[in-house]
Amino acid sequence: MKRIYLYALFLLIIGGMGIYIAYAKHSYRNEMQQVENARIILISKQEMKLRLIDYKGNELLCAPIATGKNYGNKRKKGDMCTPEGVFQVSDIQDASG
Repeated sequence: MKRIYLYALFLLIIGGMGIYIAYAKHSYRNEMQQVENARIILISKQEMKLRLIDYKGNELLCAPIATGKNYGNKRKKGDMCTPEGVFQVSDIQDASG
């Protein structure tokens, strides 16, 4: 009887490890997909260009831009300067309408 319990315990441990490994692979795959889909928008006011760059550093798009009338970092509303810094996209609005 003791041998059956040990065998059942062994199967539970092995099964649990298998489930954990499957979950870890799935989780890793999801994390890698997010990294592979990562994009960076780099704007150069000096060059007047917007660049879209993938996670490997490859330039996917380069486009001309327009900036504010005055040179320098935005300090207050109405100063006609373009803001500088690092920003994170939190929401994308559908502008088709």
